Amino acid sequence: MRSSLFLVVGLILAISSPTWTGSVSVKAQAQLPVWSADRLGQGATFSRDGSLLAVGAQPSEFVVVRTSSGDLVRRFRHETNSALNFGFSDDGTRVVSSSQLDASTIVWELSTGRVISRHKGLSGKEQSSYQFNSVCALSANGEWMAMARNRRLDESEPATIEIWSVFSGRKMCVIRESGQSISLLSFSSSGRLLFTDPGLGSSKVWAIPDGRLVVDLRDRYSGATTVMFAADESLLVGPARGAAVEMTDLKSGVVTRIPSPESYSAFAVRADGGVVAFARKDGIDIVDVSTRSIVGSIGAGPAVSSIRTLRFGPGGRLVSHGASGLAMWSLVN
Repeated sequence: MRSSLFLVVGLILAISSPTWTGSVSVKAQAQLPVWSADRLGQGATFSRDGSLLAVGAQPSEFVVVRTSSGDLVRRFRHETNSALNFGFSDDGTRVVSSSQLDASTIVWELSTGRVISRHKGLSGKEQSSYQFNSVCALSANGEWMAMARNRRLDESEPATIEIWSVFSGRKMCVIRESGQSISLLSFSSSGRLLFTDPGLGSSKVWAIPDGRLVVDLRDRYSGATTVMFAADESLLVGPARGAAVEMTDLKSGVVTRIPSPESYSAFAVRADGGVVAFARKDGIDIVDVSTRSIVGSIGAGPAVSSIRTLRFGPGGRLVSHGASGLAMWSLVN
């Protein structure tokens, strides 16, 4: 049976500490530097080894911090005034920012802040034929960008999804969807799989970079605002009706329902698929997938109030963003 004992090391952006209940205990906590983080794009992104975290600071700005201390590594300004997605190169020497508004992409050298390359994204002429808010996503390793070119309602052509190599600037393939718009794109952590949701219609998983269809999920996760892959890419997790998430085995098609103790505003699945964290109104519940039981709760405190984003990173790190800013914990069996 999976151990229900978690050791939590907290890096907390808050004036007062939250209350910890259940089998979760605090070993240490440290103050993170304060910055504005109102717009996180698709959420905070960890480097491959978990030592760095990229997170939105203001519209068009983002910062990279060290997860061990919260120390600021560097602040960047993207050229488009919009929410951003982020990615790191596998070796952690480069960071990539991509605009959710026009899919413009910049590759930065982390040590100097120098711009290595740019991808312009949608031009003004292209925006006249496509919806201005075309959706884009960036793989966590910074290698691939997916850009959905959503057709306007008066256009008869279906939406297309372009897959670009960020570092070479090459267009790798074009995926043609059945509907006129795509509402969500989400990569697996390795960038080898891409989830697409047209909002109305069949959600799908594609192989990257060749654009081969892996599985048609029908209407499962249709209309979702967040889905996540397990690290080994065998599972896809997304919201379900009621206070729950569903885990879909992409090979067998078996679906497992994981209930939340109460209504939640955000969720995150640990890389191994063994733990799901649910953000409720005034705290976080950590649920063991195998037993469907709560193995720890974080509650009552500014750091866990009105959470909008939850993410697990490598090594069990859990990051949340809410009304009071950013908080980060490290969960260890």
